[in-house]
Amino acid sequence: MEDYYEDFEIVRVLNATWLIDAESYQRAYWRPPGAALQPGYYVVSWPPEVERKRFDDKAEFRGPLVGMCDAVAMRDLLSREARQRQAKAAKKVELAS
Repeated sequence: MEDYYEDFEIVRVLNATWLIDAESYQRAYWRPPGAALQPGYYVVSWPPEVERKRFDDKAEFRGPLVGMCDAVAMRDLLSREARQRQAKAAKKVELAS
């Protein structure tokens, strides 16, 4: 079974400008005015066209989640849903051929 975890990253937001990423690095993040994130755990994803994954307005933050266990469960759910969408798309292409 393939892991799609690279499509979703778990981070811990510390305050309005800093977070801890999945590799335990403290990084600055940016949100549009009025869209500050509350402290907590988030699952982050980016649109497929984004080449460099930055914690900016292109990143989608899902949360805040209470703890790491909740974040892992959310990441796993999102990963399963992404695999299902990819399988359906592949099946449509296969049927069209």
